Amino acid sequence: MTEETKVYIQNVWFDKNFAQNHGTVAMLYQALEGQSKIKNWDMPSYPTVNRYVKTLMEEKSSAHYLLAQGTREW
Repeated sequence: MTEETKVYIQNVWFDKNFAQNHGTVAMLYQALEGQSKIKNWDMPSYPTVNRYVKTLMEEKSSAHYLLAQGTREW
């Protein structure tokens, strides 16, 4: 997976609106498909994206929870 793809995935996954709307990996993958067509990126497989999101969540789950639930719940 290219660095551009990784950055895009991180930006979408940790987007406040995406997190508050309980965005899923499937929703992220659909957004990535659209962006890949526009930018002519090689599209990674769904399992690859899922593994990458799991890695991000292992490292930064607290940040994602804060974005999704807000300061009070965090």
